[in-house]
Amino acid sequence: MKFPSRFLALLLSAAMGFAALPAGAAPVIKVALECPPTEGYAELFVSVFQKYAEEKSEGRLKFSVYTNRSMGNLDTVFQGMQFGTIQMTVQTTSNFSVFSTALQVFDLPYLFPDMDSIVKTLQSQEGQAVLNTLNQKNATVLATWPSCLRPLITSSPIKSLEDVQGMKLRTTASKSHISNIASLGMAPTPMAGSEILTGLQQGVVKGMDPDISSMYHEGFYEVAPYFFLSDHMASAWMLVCSSKWLKSLSPEDQAIIREAGKLYAEAMFNKCSAFNEQAIKELVETKGCHLTVPSPEEKARWVEKSKSAYDALPEDQKAVALKLRGIAWGE
Repeated sequence: MKFPSRFLALLLSAAMGFAALPAGAAPVIKVALECPPTEGYAELFVSVFQKYAEEKSEGRLKFSVYTNRSMGNLDTVFQGMQFGTIQMTVQTTSNFSVFSTALQVFDLPYLFPDMDSIVKTLQSQEGQAVLNTLNQKNATVLATWPSCLRPLITSSPIKSLEDVQGMKLRTTASKSHISNIASLGMAPTPMAGSEILTGLQQGVVKGMDPDISSMYHEGFYEVAPYFFLSDHMASAWMLVCSSKWLKSLSPEDQAIIREAGKLYAEAMFNKCSAFNEQAIKELVETKGCHLTVPSPEEKARWVEKSKSAYDALPEDQKAVALKLRGIAWGE
C-alpha cells in the first residue's frame, strides 16, 4: 500500500521522537504554534504554561515548542494530534471550525459587545457545550480566551458602511465568518494564513479582519494601513490537546495540565487587553497607519445590516446562536 508523503513524515516523526528516549523517560510533549516565538501567545506558553507544568510535575512533563508554522499548517498539525506526533496547539475558534462546524457560531457578527462578554459566554454551560464538540475529533479544549473584537484593516480608507460594499476581504474557511462578511455587503475571500500577506500585496484582497496581535507582529498593516474599529467579530482562541494523549497521563498530571491551561488563559486575556489599544496607538503614531472609530449611530447601521447572517442559519443553529448572544448581551 502506498501512503501519502505527509502521512509517512508524521509516522517518521513519531518514531524518531520515541526511539531516542532513555529507558523510563517520558516522551517530550510537542507543541505546534503558527506565530513567531516573540509573539505573546508563544512567549506566555513558555513562561506560564510550560514553566508551571514542568515545575509542578517535578520534571515528569517536558515540552518542546515549535513556532513559525515549523510543524506545518493547522491541517497538518491536527493530523499530527490524531497520529500522536503532536500533542498540543493554539488556534482560533474560527480556524478550528473546519474540524467542528459547531464552532462557527462564534464567528457570527456582533455576537459579543465586549471582551468580558466573550469570557462569560465561553465559560457558560452553553458555550462549553459548543467547545466540547471537538471531543469527537480526539481533541480536548484546555483553555479559551478572547484576544480582541476584530477591526477591518484595508488598503483604502473606510468611513462608513457604503465604503465596504463589494470590497474583497480575506476570511477564514469558517462558513459563519464568510456569512458575517457577506452580510455587511463585502465579498468574502477565504485564504490560508500563510497566503494573506501576498494576497494583500498583489491586490487579490483589499483587506482583512485580523486579530490585532497578528496584524502587529506579522506586518499586515504595512500593506493595509487603514484601520476601522468595526468590532464586528470576536477573535477567540483555544489551547487544544490530543484527548488520547491527555488520557494517557496520570490523574495528577492531567490536573496539572488543566490548571496550567487556566493560568495561561488568564495571562493571555490580561496581555491581550493591555496590548490591543497600545499596539494600534503605536502603529498610528509611528508607522503611518490611519484609524477611524465609527460613531454609535454608524455602528448601529452595521449591526442592523448584519442581522441577515442570523436569519440565514438553519433553525437549530439559529437557536444556539441567539442563546449565546443573549448570554453575551445580558438579554
